This record gives sequence, structure tokens and C-alpha cells, in this order.
Amino acid sequence: MRNTCLITGTSRGIGRELAAAFAGEYYVIGLSRSPASITLPDYEHHVVDLSDEDALKEKLQKILDQHPDISVLVNNAATLHSLPLAVMDEAHIDAMVKVNLLSPIYCTRSVIRRMIHNKRGRILNVSSMAPQRLVPGDSVYAATKAALETFARIVNAEVASANIRVNCLAISAYESGMLEKIVAGDVKKVTQHIPHGKLTTIDEIIAAARYLLSFDHHDIGGQTIRLGGV
Repeated sequence: MRNTCLITGTSRGIGRELAAAFAGEYYVIGLSRSPASITLPDYEHHVVDLSDEDALKEKLQKILDQHPDISVLVNNAATLHSLPLAVMDEAHIDAMVKVNLLSPIYCTRSVIRRMIHNKRGRILNVSSMAPQRLVPGDSVYAATKAALETFARIVNAEVASANIRVNCLAISAYESGMLEKIVAGDVKKVTQHIPHGKLTTIDEIIAAARYLLSFDHHDIGGQTIRLGGV
């Protein structure tokens, strides 16, 4: 039986790469604020502002009405504003809390109800090295990711008896538009905080995600796998 997989933040970055890698293996449904940037036979794309709670809930209900058998969820979408808290405006704080934490909570709550009914599910939250590295300017971003990891551990305990596993994949750093905004051409600004001393790759991310989402294992839940030795 082929699984249906919902992935958030698929118009670019990790989400787009995961959607492209998993389409065919899964029937992939993408959610993003921007239009689709990939076209594949086993991929459908839905545009929604993940920071808009009402719009997100409405979109999720429509998707679940059409695809009641969703068995895999990847909460990938995130936004980053790296500034000291004293000069960070409320709009940036609000955006990070809504996209990085509240949207995964709402997506998980919607999908997990069907997973419990079907007694089958795998959920992966894409986290970050930020909660461990304590880089100045990342206070709110790191807080949302730390909260997401705690959320995963508790939800995993709540639904384990229904054959559902919830895990996190904490990514160190990889070449992306978000990274370029931070390093401005000097990648050592980031790699100095990574014990392995280098950026990770999309292939490493996909391999780790594929493993955590597999139905071949049944006793890995409530865990955060950290790339880069962080």
C-alpha cells in the first residue's frame, strides 16, 4: 500500500527537495504560501498562508476530505528572523511563532485524528541546531524549535498505542537562501558552530527523513536526530 504524505513548505528549500524525492514513493501533497515550483505526476500543491490559522484549518479540512488516508506528515515550513530580542519587532516574533510552532501543531492535530482512526502514521518535525548552539539573535527561532521537539515527544507518547510515531530531524545547516541571508558569503559564520565543521547536504537530510518516516521500524519515537554532530 502506497502512503499519502503531507509536507509543509514545499515551494522551496528542504520541503521542495523532500517532495521531489518522495513523490512516487508516496503520493505527496504540498502546502506552501507560494505556488508550486515542481511538477510531478504524484504531487499536488496547495497554496495557503501557514501563519493564517483560519485559512490553514480550512485548507487542511479540504485536503483531509479528499485524502482521508494520509499516513505521513512532515512539518517542514519555517521562517527565521535573526535579530537580538531587544530590537526585534512584534511582527517577526509573531511570524516565527505562528509558522514554526503553531502551524505544525494545527497540522498535526488535524492529521493525527485520521491516523488514530486508521491506526497508522509517521510524523516528522524538521527542527534545527539553534536550541543547542545558543547563537545570539536566534532566541525566538530557537525557542520555537525547542518547543517543537518537546511537542513531538509528548504527542508521540499520546499516540504510540495507535501505531503512530512522532520524531524530529534537527538540521545543522545546508546551502540555501536562508543560509545565505545569515552568512552573506562567509560560511564559516555557521560552520564554526557545527562540530563536524561542515554543511550537511540535501542527500543526508533526505536519507535521515526517509529513515524516520519508515514503517519498517516500530520502536523509534519521541526522538530528535541531530545532523552535524550538534
